Amino acid sequence: MSKLLIAFGLVILLVITPSYQSKGKMGEERKSRSISRKKSGDCTKGKFIETDGVKKKCENHADCYDHREPIAWCRPTRNQSWIEKGCFCDRKKHLCVIERMNSGTVEYAYCAPSATWNCP
Repeated sequence: MSKLLIAFGLVILLVITPSYQSKGKMGEERKSRSISRKKSGDCTKGKFIETDGVKKKCENHADCYDHREPIAWCRPTRNQSWIEKGCFCDRKKHLCVIERMNSGTVEYAYCAPSATWNCP
């Protein structure tokens, strides 16, 4: 009877261990993807577009909360769309920027102060 229990215990152990290990690897892969996304997610991508936005230094996203899209960008055309977030602090440039898609191309510009912002 004890040999049967030992054999049964070994079978269970062999079945559980591989699935536990694969979950661990998957978790590590997800974690590394999340870290790489965070590293690249806070940096501008694409082409810089000169607008009425102003250079504002920042250390974190909260420094950009009082800014918004440049007035020149306030009315997107049919081929333009916003990318996920508003003004944010580019972690490499340490400047408040905003991104948009324009005919399938990513563009970014400096943000404009909300206090003087008006969309004509």
